[in-house]
Amino acid sequence: MVSAAVDVGQCYACGETKPVDEFYRDSAKASGRMARCKACDLAKCRTYYAANREKILARYEPAPPRDSKCEGCGETFIATNGRQVYCKPGCRPTVDRGAKVEAVCDNCGREFVARARDRKRGGGRYCRKSCALRDRGRPEQDGGGMTPRNAVCASCGSAFKARWGRFCSKRCALSHARKRAAV
Repeated sequence: MVSAAVDVGQCYACGETKPVDEFYRDSAKASGRMARCKACDLAKCRTYYAANREKILARYEPAPPRDSKCEGCGETFIATNGRQVYCKPGCRPTVDRGAKVEAVCDNCGREFVARARDRKRGGGRYCRKSCALRDRGRPEQDGGGMTPRNAVCASCGSAFKARWGRFCSKRCALSHARKRAAV
């Protein structure tokens, strides 16, 4: 037996039977449509707005200016919005991103400052992104590109030379993804 799609629905607010196009979509419902028709839903929204107009409009009003104390320098200033905590950008603290070391770019040979933790992990080799992208295409004998490493495929367990990634082929990567999705 072939089931036909439901073409009509009954509004619980007005009780009328109407075509499904007269109901807004609602993915949370089994039917995929709201229980109230569009006309009844619009009337409900208008009634709510009329009863709560000031409350709704108050959400969009900017916060009034207030006296505040700067968290950076301690001076008193007038905050123009509710989230302002610093009197000027210079008072905002800068995040310490670790110790810096002098390095030489692997592509152009220019000296630059890199983070020590990046150099320790094998990164921080290039002075800018364009040098990294330019060096990526060079063959290994010229000293550029990613150096292959010995690795074991996470899907099939075979040994392979990896430039990046955990899989020996796209087939293994897709197989691994399907296995994880099934779990």
